[in-house]
Amino acid sequence: MPKKDELAFWNHIAPNYDEAILHTPPPIMREYESWEDQQLDSILSCALEKPTVFLELGCGTGRYLMRYGKLVDEDPCFNDKLLAIVGLDFSEQMIRTSIRNLKLAHLEKLIGKRIFLVRADATKPPINMKKASFNNLQKVVTIMFGTIGNIKRGRKRLLRYLSSNLLNINGIGVISFFNRDALTAKGGGLDEYSLIPEIVGNRLEWNPDSGVVKSERKFFTEWFRYDDFARMIEASNLEIIQKLEGPGPKIPKTSRVPLWIKVPRGYMVLAASKHFYSGQEVKKTSEIGKTPPGSQSRVFHEMLRCPECRTDDIDIRSSEILCQKCGARFPIRNIEGVRVPDFLNRKS
Repeated sequence: MPKKDELAFWNHIAPNYDEAILHTPPPIMREYESWEDQQLDSILSCALEKPTVFLELGCGTGRYLMRYGKLVDEDPCFNDKLLAIVGLDFSEQMIRTSIRNLKLAHLEKLIGKRIFLVRADATKPPINMKKASFNNLQKVVTIMFGTIGNIKRGRKRLLRYLSSNLLNINGIGVISFFNRDALTAKGGGLDEYSLIPEIVGNRLEWNPDSGVVKSERKFFTEWFRYDDFARMIEASNLEIIQKLEGPGPKIPKTSRVPLWIKVPRGYMVLAASKHFYSGQEVKKTSEIGKTPPGSQSRVFHEMLRCPECRTDDIDIRSSEILCQKCGARFPIRNIEGVRVPDFLNRKS
């Protein structure tokens, strides 16, 4: 469960996040976002050779819910193959902002039909795509724009869950994280943060050994060296199948002649579960049945599970989700006129 101060920070910045981070960010940040968009578009387009489910852990203000919702609305291929776009976030205000943004983008008609939101802890997601009914679907699970570094506790647990319950047969994880070597470069991370004090605060503290940046506003994030991050991925039973280097700032290189070298602001890795990435396991997909029957909302409902006891035996009612095994009850709340399962507000 996220701490109250973490939750308060993200709830507080949600209304101003888009303007500061997405619409008028520092130049390198904007360049990196554009690069992320291009890479993820390419990855998702390749995945759409078969019916696909897209899940973003830490969806924030709905950047990719809108991006791919528009394509579902306009592109016949996306409309046919992208069955569900699911955004999960622990901040209610981020979810509210996502819904408002979707409505402003005229995508309200897709909410609850192709676009779904869940309020939950990303380190203990109430989602299971290990079921046999999902074996013939392509799963694309993303953690974008350095979100993995914003997680103080439970990061390794999240990666292990990604391997064991989300990236089974036909599953691909896409994780974008920030490069510690670009943190202190001229125009790099610390310079970027100084340009958005309304978000991160005015008094930044950073640890050069750990790559952790924090502020008086309870802002927290961690930048990683690639080799350190790769070891964490490997230890979580995930296998990196592709590494992509993002654009970044220039740093001086020690030399008699002044030289500047460009370092990636961050990396994007494509990862798969080690167990299911073997050729033998992948071949089994042809033996599994077809896409789960029913509407796209049925696909979304089949994804849900109880985060308390991790059972799939749940009863989805009009106003709550009831776990048949442990008895936990979670409300389905009306947020901005949209039904959103809230797994952080367990009923007594």
